[in-house]
Amino acid sequence: MERIQTCGTRCPKGLPCKSKPHYSFSPCRSQPTGLDISVLSNVSLSTVMSCRGKQQCSLHLQVHMFLQLNEHHHGVSICTVTAGMLDHCTLISFPRATKERLAGQRVEIQSDCFDVGPGQDIHVILKSVPSYCGVTWTNTYHVPECHDEDLQRNVPECISGRLSYTVDHSKNELSVSVSDMLDGTDYHLRLCYKGYICRDTGDRALVKKEERVKNATLAFSRPLPCLCIEGWSATLDAPRVQVCPFKDRLEELWTGVNFDPVEETLSWQAACSVAAVVSLCQLEEGGVCENLPNASLSAAREKIFFSKVDPHPRLCMKVITFMLLPLFD
Repeated sequence: MERIQTCGTRCPKGLPCKSKPHYSFSPCRSQPTGLDISVLSNVSLSTVMSCRGKQQCSLHLQVHMFLQLNEHHHGVSICTVTAGMLDHCTLISFPRATKERLAGQRVEIQSDCFDVGPGQDIHVILKSVPSYCGVTWTNTYHVPECHDEDLQRNVPECISGRLSYTVDHSKNELSVSVSDMLDGTDYHLRLCYKGYICRDTGDRALVKKEERVKNATLAFSRPLPCLCIEGWSATLDAPRVQVCPFKDRLEELWTGVNFDPVEETLSWQAACSVAAVVSLCQLEEGGVCENLPNASLSAAREKIFFSKVDPHPRLCMKVITFMLLPLFD
């Protein structure tokens, strides 16, 4: 992403222009005879970054355009509108002598003093000055999300930290190390089961900002594919990062099948959020399992039961999954 030292308005070298905040609620004027409405051209929008130091960068919307100066147009207003925020408008104008000397010529203008945030949708409105009806340019621009690696390294509200880990299977423990965390803040770690939300397992740790070695140990009961390590800075609405150490251990999902010979019930509950159809089937020659009639149930997180089940050496439970909720990247 392009870096700027300071935000401002830039016109061609030797061509003076000035900008100031602008709030005009006057209606547009009727177009005079012979008005050229294509005075605004080659408009482009982009995001630039200015930095005061490490992890102290902010984002700005940069507007680049060409304006044709003539007797009717001597400037341009740029307004940005964001949901829930007041409009931010800037008026860019030229001295009278410059307008007369460059009448009929296209002038390049660039302005980037519009503060924006990651993931915002910005509605941009350009109008000629004075404002004539029909002489406008509008567009909606989407600011890059925090998924952008440049933002993750430099913009405070996007810095989530990076997690690495080692597994001690003998103790059922995860040793977690944190790097690239937000300077000057503590850092939260926890284990959770990922589904529509990440359900807390109850094992948490707080990495103190004063600690030289940023690591912690978290205990787990089973290496489930939906078990994830989640980390985030101890700030309001901090972004979170997740890694799932056992995402390939799908066999762990198929445990938990129980048969009660007294009640004659066969039951199963997935340890992770999984959409599936569970059927009873009879194992035939060649490994094919033929579904039994009226013996299929849909499963999500709830426990499923098959009643009045007669034990048989060829009786099997077949699980067909449609979707593992976002367990995997």
